[in-house]
Amino acid sequence: MRALSRCVLVAALIAGLLNIPAYAADEKPLGLVTQAENAHIGNAKVSIGTTIFPGDTLATEAGGTLRLNFGSSQLYLLSASSATLSQNAGAAMVHAVVGRGTVGFSSTGTDHIELEIPQGILRAANSQPAYGQVTIVGPLEVIISTYRGTLSLEHDGEFRD
Repeated sequence: MRALSRCVLVAALIAGLLNIPAYAADEKPLGLVTQAENAHIGNAKVSIGTTIFPGDTLATEAGGTLRLNFGSSQLYLLSASSATLSQNAGAAMVHAVVGRGTVGFSSTGTDHIELEIPQGILRAANSQPAYGQVTIVGPLEVIISTYRGTLSLEHDGEFRD
């Protein structure tokens, strides 16, 4: 009886281990950390080379920075900033909900990145290359900066370039 119980326990453990890779295979990574200083994913400290997945919440402490690569596009968080990442199911678009601070991106036009802020969705206009950032100043105030190309802000189906 004891040997049978041991065999059943070993078989259950092996079966459990075989299912673990199946769960991990469903979730594809979004990108990779290329620069990190005083940065976190949830409660875990981030280092260069960390893989980023949909649902990750990224944050920087005061004086911290974080830069991510998504194909040929990039997303960065400056000091005391946070954002939660997801990916649109129908498109290869990275969606970042900006929680606080300053978050910026550079988009080649083919790899799309969009920032969700209280005033709407900010992205490169007309799928053209662009480089810009947004700073959350308060609940009703943001500063949008464009460094290259044109950015578009969508709010309730209306677009502003």
